[in-house]
Amino acid sequence: MRDDGSGSDITIPSVLIFKHDADPSKNLCYIKRPLMELNLSMPNPDDHLEWGLWTSPTDYVSTEFKHEFKSAIEALGERASFTPHMHIYDGLKAECRDSQGNNQCFNLCTNNEHYCAADPDNDLEFGISGADVVTESMRRLCIW
Repeated sequence: MRDDGSGSDITIPSVLIFKHDADPSKNLCYIKRPLMELNLSMPNPDDHLEWGLWTSPTDYVSTEFKHEFKSAIEALGERASFTPHMHIYDGLKAECRDSQGNNQCFNLCTNNEHYCAADPDNDLEFGISGADVVTESMRRLCIW
């Protein structure tokens, strides 16, 4: 269905669920048109919002959102707690160090291949490295 110009005020709520939970519901949709209800509950409602944002220093897509959301955060004041999360991965689990202790991930990691990030410009020879992103991510978490 095409938007005739009157659909700008329509929002479609969505939720992410694990695949093993979604598959039975999806299969049911092929058989008949089910009526589904999503019930969210809060174990200890205390009128306090706890939220977080996954980002990185090279996440330019969310820059505008971060600036615009500042007023909402200030309006929530003490009724909300914000926790920033940075996109950093475990270099040891990603096998960035081989069994002899050699670096396998070039300049993507810091601290002996423990903390790694993707190279933002996809050029391992020049520009910002993954290690630079890790360092800046840690700096921002310390400032927060």
